[in-house]
Amino acid sequence: MNTYSKLKAGVAPAALGLALVASPAFAQDTTVAPQAADAAADAPQQQIIVTGSRIANPNLTSISPVTVVSSQEVKNQGTTRVEDLLNSLPQVFASEGSSDANGASGIATVDLRDLGSVRTLVLINGRRLGAGDPSDVVADLNFIPGALIKRVDVLTGGASATYGSDALAGVVNFVLNTDFEGVQLDAQTSFYQHNNDYSNANYLGALKARGYQQPIGNTVDGAGKNVNLTIGAGFDDGRGHVTAYAGYRRVNPVTQGDRDYSYCGYSAGTSSGSNYYTCGGSSTAANGRFRRTQNVGLGANPVYSPTGTSFTLNPAAPGTFRTYSSTRDGFNFNPYNYFQRPDERYTMGAFAHYKINDSFDPYLEVMFMDDHTRAQIAPSGAFYGTDFFINCNNAQASAAQLTALCGAAAGSATLQSVYLGRRNIEGGGRVDDLRHTDYRIVTGMKGQIADGISYDVYGQYYKALLTETYENDFSRAKLNRALNVVTGPGGTPVCASAIPNAQGQVIDPLCVPYNVFAIGGVTPGAVAYLQTPGKRDGASTEYIASGSLSFDLGKYGFQSPFAADGVQMAIGAEYRKEVVKLSNDQEFLTGDLAGQGTPFGVRDINGSYTVREFFGEVAVPLVSEKPGIYQLAFTGGYRYSDYSLTGSTNTYKLQMEYAPIQQVRFRAGYNRAVRAPNSLELFSTPNVGLFAGSDPCAGASPTASAAACALTGVTAAQYGTIDKNPANQYNQQTSGNTGLRPEKSDTYTLGVVVNPLPNFSFTVDGYDIRIKQLISTLGAQFILNQCISGGNPFYCNAIQRAPGGSLFTGTGFVANPTLNLGSEKTRGIDVTALYKLNVGRGESVSFDLVGTYLDKFEVEPVSGALSTGKYNCAGLFGLTCGTPLPKWRHKLRVTWADADGLSVSAAWRYFNHVTNDQNDSNPLLGNGPGTVNPEVARIPSVSYFDFTMSARIGDNYTFRVGVQNIMDKTPPVTDSNYTNNGSGTYAQVYDALGRYVFAGFTLNF
Repeated sequence: MNTYSKLKAGVAPAALGLALVASPAFAQDTTVAPQAADAAADAPQQQIIVTGSRIANPNLTSISPVTVVSSQEVKNQGTTRVEDLLNSLPQVFASEGSSDANGASGIATVDLRDLGSVRTLVLINGRRLGAGDPSDVVADLNFIPGALIKRVDVLTGGASATYGSDALAGVVNFVLNTDFEGVQLDAQTSFYQHNNDYSNANYLGALKARGYQQPIGNTVDGAGKNVNLTIGAGFDDGRGHVTAYAGYRRVNPVTQGDRDYSYCGYSAGTSSGSNYYTCGGSSTAANGRFRRTQNVGLGANPVYSPTGTSFTLNPAAPGTFRTYSSTRDGFNFNPYNYFQRPDERYTMGAFAHYKINDSFDPYLEVMFMDDHTRAQIAPSGAFYGTDFFINCNNAQASAAQLTALCGAAAGSATLQSVYLGRRNIEGGGRVDDLRHTDYRIVTGMKGQIADGISYDVYGQYYKALLTETYENDFSRAKLNRALNVVTGPGGTPVCASAIPNAQGQVIDPLCVPYNVFAIGGVTPGAVAYLQTPGKRDGASTEYIASGSLSFDLGKYGFQSPFAADGVQMAIGAEYRKEVVKLSNDQEFLTGDLAGQGTPFGVRDINGSYTVREFFGEVAVPLVSEKPGIYQLAFTGGYRYSDYSLTGSTNTYKLQMEYAPIQQVRFRAGYNRAVRAPNSLELFSTPNVGLFAGSDPCAGASPTASAAACALTGVTAAQYGTIDKNPANQYNQQTSGNTGLRPEKSDTYTLGVVVNPLPNFSFTVDGYDIRIKQLISTLGAQFILNQCISGGNPFYCNAIQRAPGGSLFTGTGFVANPTLNLGSEKTRGIDVTALYKLNVGRGESVSFDLVGTYLDKFEVEPVSGALSTGKYNCAGLFGLTCGTPLPKWRHKLRVTWADADGLSVSAAWRYFNHVTNDQNDSNPLLGNGPGTVNPEVARIPSVSYFDFTMSARIGDNYTFRVGVQNIMDKTPPVTDSNYTNNGSGTYAQVYDALGRYVFAGFTLNF
């Protein structure tokens, strides 16, 4: 069956409704064959609302380009996760999903046009879906019951006049099958299969140099199962209807250590004109990294600066140190990290209505989800860069080790401050246990007030509850106690805090010594003592009260004398309240958890805002079925919004369609949209965490000059002595801002729809989206680079170096607050083509293409007097542009089907090549061609081929089997520093886990 289509101007959605349940193909196209249109004309007229409009009219059509994903495509792809279904669309770019582990929120999001998930509005049956997490206030796609999807409408560009805030990039509307009748059981099982035969010589050489052994040969993992039950029935002669559903999903984990190409944190770099290839590692090592520090502060809160050489345990000579080498001793954290998180989800809900009369049709929607996932990354421990104290008469250390750390103070009770980096390899990986429990209730009524006048009034309540437990982390306070070890009674090592002090007090009788001075010296008791959970919980809550009136003014004489239909109008008002609350336990609040990347701690979040809105929309048919003008129509819309914190905004849209003949239609539109700052952008308290990047002033040979580094706060004495983080992670301070203003965007669309044959349609739609007053952060790396290159105090004052000059040890960070900054502009062309060829007795072959050409993705980080210029990320990827932005992406599906219910479908997914932004001549991106290692200078074009077969057996049973990525193509591997999961591949763009195999059945009663 056809799987994607555009809503074509000038075709009745009533025809669309029939087509969507028709078989065989061309079913998802609204440009249907004449016989289908005739059938639609004979059908009872229905009040239908298409995505992008609030006007209900059986003859209404969408002027906005809307891409439609059918329920059949859900089965063709065999997806158990909705985000995977959407990511196959060329308009959708990588966002949060199952491949995220480090810093994962546990939810799944959608990002249209790579403008950010916060700028994509998600709807269920035309109504807003609330935020899925109090720490990530965007809609959670896990909430969508995949088995109940009737279709997914993806509308490009601004839609705030219709739906309100957030619809800058567009709208994704999940239309659910709430009119289902009967009983349906749908089940599916799936797994990944991959042959570990990655043959890149440089990568394999880097593995060998570190002594790592990657997995080899065939592997089968990541199994998933999905079971869904749907029950629906009408009653009282069709006046009422109830649809209920329940679903269960379970997915098994895959680690980066299960794939050969992600087994280490691979780096392909360039230094002093030479290329290098290494498997990087963390300075927090398995055998520990020790470096003495000296007190350079005064008062109650002294600060420390590293001095001297770094040491690690010497395996060849127990009781001694050897000089630490990052290439030899760095810790390989990749194998622990989840490449696919385990997940278990339950969903259930019901949709009901009972039409008492034409004026009163009450309805109810109740939906529930409980999703439990676990995000695992490398073990915690004593992290290098945090000050710990070791007593210089430590009972577990040798005399040689104490001399190396304490110098002349060795053997005394002096507490020596050290940077200690040692992994908790005995306790296993850190696990972030995330549970989201969501509720959505909609209750309302609709009906007809008078001939041509109808209403719809509803209230909606949505709440997403988060329960989070961070497991296997270490307590910094307990580490310091467990490192202060003296000789106890009987000559056994004992924590100083576990025996009476001079005042006779016992500080911590449960303390167990942590022996970091001998390989294998750590005991299970020490691990049990040090491992400390962190807990947080919160909720994101949304309240909506909405009411609208729809008018068919043609019934009252408001009609163009040249048109067949009258003027249509809708007006309404809406109230919305958004509340976010996140509470942390003392471990999080105090920064006691060593594995959180920062000792600064976090703060609770508690905030809310309201918005009151009035809106209106009008559709005016001007001319219909006249010589030279088959259809000419105008649509307009306006919304006034008053936000409790950020003031009022005005949004509007103007759209025209013109069809000289029935087979050719032109459409054009302009939308002014806004996005008000969300709860986190407003209320997030200052928080110090990590960012992936580089400090040009760190290392023995800094890439920036001494004069440039001085602008960032580096003294002459510090230059060339500042620790470089081997994992390329540094501290940044992020924060919200209650003074933010709403973003504004302008979207221009221009397209043509051509239907030269009954079974063929072709559309071309250009889009131009411009966003200004962008709510964003500059990015810590950008701030560093701008200070070094220009010395502007605006940037340089944001850099707060620790006393030793570091941005990753001690108290150093880059302030990166949320601000109204610059602008973004994206421009491109969407193309769809649909063709069905009847080839025999009830047999057909269908062709369905959807593609996107990206002409421009222009970013201006800062506007106004501080503007540093613009850069274009179209066709690029890298440290600045991030996710690959191919200039061309497409998906082509070819399907053969017969009248007996047998179908075979094949799909070709294509990503054009992208180049590294560091090689771009724009100074805001890089240093020009040849800057980066040739191995990561370009990601070549990638094609994936998929296959699905389904067969109907009898009247009740349908079986399907399929394979995605048939060729088991290894994903493009780049430098691991470019990707947010450290795997070296963009897992939410390319197929990261290999061949995906699925089989399922649908049983109808």
